[in-house]
Amino acid sequence: MQNPHDHKKSQRAAIILASGDSYHRHTSAEFTTRQSIPQRFWTITGHENPLEETIHSVARLVPLQSAAIVVNRAHREVCDRMVGVPSSSIVAQPASRGSIPEILYGLRRLARFGRNTIVAVFPCTHFFHMNDRLIRYVEEAMATVEASPSLSIVLGITPTSSERAFGWIEPGERAYPTSVSIFRVSRFWRKPPADLAAKLSLEGWLWNSHIMIAPAPRLQEMIAECVPELYVAFNAAFASLNDDGDWMAVDSLYCDMGTYDFSEEVLSRCPRDLVVKRIDDVGRTNCSAEANPSDHVTNFLNQPTDAT
Repeated sequence: MQNPHDHKKSQRAAIILASGDSYHRHTSAEFTTRQSIPQRFWTITGHENPLEETIHSVARLVPLQSAAIVVNRAHREVCDRMVGVPSSSIVAQPASRGSIPEILYGLRRLARFGRNTIVAVFPCTHFFHMNDRLIRYVEEAMATVEASPSLSIVLGITPTSSERAFGWIEPGERAYPTSVSIFRVSRFWRKPPADLAAKLSLEGWLWNSHIMIAPAPRLQEMIAECVPELYVAFNAAFASLNDDGDWMAVDSLYCDMGTYDFSEEVLSRCPRDLVVKRIDDVGRTNCSAEANPSDHVTNFLNQPTDAT
């Protein structure tokens, strides 16, 4: 257990994964048409888009100066126009290559906070709202990791249907003495068929929210253990950066890199001390991942900016 002195020195931070979706290879020029708007920038009438909603929710947990918002370089322009978002918090990677490179990029930006940093990793998603209840669950999980820094917590949502678009988590035995909602992770199941999803729901499996809380060093260790070649190549590319900002090695790495999914290639291997925190009553949205962008409000890029 962490002693009170260490607890006071812990730093809370966040990584927002905002680069990956089906439109990630579009250039900034293509990005100005409604049909090529990445899903995280869609705005359902009367609501914020997922990126705005996630950023505003994270700001209630940590100062945005302590957040790394990972986007594609081609989409940097969009984030620069978001009011109240510090430029220093935007991390523009060359392209989308899955959630593992996003997390590594974010951890690099947060390294200045030191080894006692507790990081909450958030996806940008249309599947559920970042409501008050969800924020309280994240806050509870961060406090748990501060008290027991050996733990890494993924939030699992109590299912309200047999929705197959979610990944699923099988909870095991109880893992934390003072909580009835924290369990060891038995295994993950990525997008099972509808009939199997219904069975998993009845057996007490949970939806994978893809929200995770862990000490920053532990996140790096998990990636290094599960995808060592990527971890070594990533560090080597950044080590080659010089004072002139020569990004050739990093761009070359991304050009040759495959796609790496954190849930599938790291969490599904059930790293040591990985637990799931069961959360209830998290509101779902009605927006499907297969929805047509033309059903939504116009491109965020085309919205007028405030006069200066």
